[in-house]
Amino acid sequence: MLYKAFLACNPDTTLLPRDQFKPLPTYADRDAWNALPEEVKAYYDGVAERLAGSDIPPLRASRYMDYLTNGNRSQYEAVYFARRGDTIALMIAECIRGDGSLMEDLIDRLWATCEESSWVIPAHNHKLDKSRLLVPDLESPEVIDLFAAETGSLLSWAYYLLGDALAQRSPVITRRIELEVTRRLLDPHLNDPTHYWTGLASDRPVNNWNPWINSNLLTAWLIIEKDEARRRRGIDLTARSIQRFLDFYHPDGGCDEGPGYFVVAGASLFDYLEEMAQATGGAMNIYDHPLIGNIARYIYRAHIDGAYFVNFADSAARVSVPAGQLERIGQAIGDATLTDFARMLIEGGHALKPYKGTYGQIYRRLRSVFSYQPTTGTRYAAPTAHVFEGVEVFTARENADGSGLFVACKGGHNRESHNHNDVGQFIIYRDGRPVIIDAGVETYTNKTFSDFRYEIWTMRSTYHNLPEINGCEQFPGREAAAKDVAYVLGDDAAHYALDIAGAYPKEACIESYRRSVALDKRAHSVTVEDAFSLSQANAPLVMNLMCHAKPTETAPGELSLGGMTLRYDAGAYAAAIEPIVLTDKKIRDDWGVDRLYRIRLTANESVLNGGIKLSFTCD
Repeated sequence: MLYKAFLACNPDTTLLPRDQFKPLPTYADRDAWNALPEEVKAYYDGVAERLAGSDIPPLRASRYMDYLTNGNRSQYEAVYFARRGDTIALMIAECIRGDGSLMEDLIDRLWATCEESSWVIPAHNHKLDKSRLLVPDLESPEVIDLFAAETGSLLSWAYYLLGDALAQRSPVITRRIELEVTRRLLDPHLNDPTHYWTGLASDRPVNNWNPWINSNLLTAWLIIEKDEARRRRGIDLTARSIQRFLDFYHPDGGCDEGPGYFVVAGASLFDYLEEMAQATGGAMNIYDHPLIGNIARYIYRAHIDGAYFVNFADSAARVSVPAGQLERIGQAIGDATLTDFARMLIEGGHALKPYKGTYGQIYRRLRSVFSYQPTTGTRYAAPTAHVFEGVEVFTARENADGSGLFVACKGGHNRESHNHNDVGQFIIYRDGRPVIIDAGVETYTNKTFSDFRYEIWTMRSTYHNLPEINGCEQFPGREAAAKDVAYVLGDDAAHYALDIAGAYPKEACIESYRRSVALDKRAHSVTVEDAFSLSQANAPLVMNLMCHAKPTETAPGELSLGGMTLRYDAGAYAAAIEPIVLTDKKIRDDWGVDRLYRIRLTANESVLNGGIKLSFTCD
């Protein structure tokens, strides 16, 4: 699809030569920068005041070593990302001011970036060796990771926007940028075009790394490479690789990594498509393809209310999505719902103002600086139900304005990208507030993506809204999957059902375990009903439920959950409430509390055939 479109537009003739590629106004185009909204200029004037004359924090070798010595990756990354975020902000602020007042600060940061021993963060540097190489080895071939590619894109945009002004200070500065981007990115990309994230060397599915890296490599190839034949070869590689990303997508556009990773997966695909359209004078355009439209629509179909999204996998519950980009995509694919969704998020303060951005996705931010126009009074109507058949995620809500009940459930399997052992997981929100939740994920460490991943509590099925069966929890792997998924979406009710037996090991002795999740709009309730059949009954079933607020018992078989009441059969199950103290700052910030709560409903006896019915009603 994409690669065919790339070839069909004949890159030999339609790919703009390097000196004709003019995607954005440069520093010298004072009229364009002066014409930006006053809101944008005022923001960057404040940035300039904060950063002018400030010191550049050092990237310490000892902090790089932390990843292998004690598992910490966040201390090094915090400084690494701050340096890049400040550089991007200074670059835009100087372009807006146009008076040279920030030029030395910017040059210092660009030079410091070129001087870094590696642009690869320790968690992604597979050449490290705990016995010897705790820091980058300059004699080893360069690695291309997410942030090396992003750093190359940052330097490329500085080169494009301010190259002449930088060269006036010293031509060595722009030459150094050329050398470093070529040495660290372009040469390694051509010399080994089958990095695992490319998808070009195997049939293993690729994840967010593919579009995230390729979109940034595209920038570097378009701006830095002077040899046109080599430039076309590099861009061809990115197009072939992006096609592999699309090859693994189900037609419904569902992102198995969750909304938090859509920001760097599907959204990075659109960075690529926007920039490629500019690089070919509009000739390469696949926005009318159904898959492209569905990848874009995923983000509002997975939205709950405000900044809350369906956070299966490693996604946080609250996500700041690239609203400015989504508004442009909505216009490109002709989807007014997506455009209204993006504007609603901006107007409601549920997403960053598009011109602000963060440390990454530089192209997206620059485009938004020039495309941003404030809006007011947008009315957005959310879809009331949707099923992603590919990733097996179901969502349903009472009302299109976000009020009332919202429920989501997933099937899938336990080898999804950023997987948790969570086949059959469900969540419930009321009036846009969390009730029954998916806890999400803590700060990444060296354990997060290791063989010990499923020792982490947030990854285990026992800390999801799932049963322990014969003392067993779910196990990881592609074979640990849902089956017999069925659903009905009606005006007054929505229903999703699946068998989750396959997600448990053989020791659980499960013949079948059928879960049904239903939203009844007339009764303002969600019902979760499980029915099971076992070949052996060695231990009582235990149902786990993760809660945002502290549950309190109001009567036998009734628990108040903060705005909702849970009812269950007190004659068959006994409830225990366990506080989960959140020791990690990231997950505390995600939920805005210092503890979550787990309900454990334990059956009074072990049985071969049985079930449990949970009724959640509004107070």
